[in-house]
Amino acid sequence: MEEFDFDPEKLRLPDELAAELTARAKPGVRGMPPELEAKLAAHRAKGGGRKQFRKPRDSNNYFVRFPMIWAEELAKIRAGANTYRVALGLVFECWDKEYAPVKFTNVLLAKMGVDRKGKAAALKQLEAAKLISVEGRDKKSPLVTLRFMPD
Repeated sequence: MEEFDFDPEKLRLPDELAAELTARAKPGVRGMPPELEAKLAAHRAKGGGRKQFRKPRDSNNYFVRFPMIWAEELAKIRAGANTYRVALGLVFECWDKEYAPVKFTNVLLAKMGVDRKGKAAALKQLEAAKLISVEGRDKKSPLVTLRFMPD
């Protein structure tokens, strides 16, 4: 078997040739014509540019890690289906927001089959079980904070 002799120095351009090619290179972003480069710079100066859009979640492609202490507490209070659905939705949303208080909307729960009355009753049950704290806001969705350990 023939031995392969690889030397990166053999691939390096001589300094004179590198300097000449650098001097001949056109200024600009990725070879962009100067007039387009000026437009782009003006656009970015006004605060424009690429916006970071979050890819929408596929509702069939996520999971929830549910705390066992919550399952035990929900069993103690004999929680119904809506309460379990709300609890799962809350744990998922709070995990997604790194456990900061979340604005808990009816839209998410509608996808899970819970109406606004069911949400209100479930939030009251979860708050009574000391699993969450709810900050009610007039005519707005409540801010909900998780408590992992009941008092």
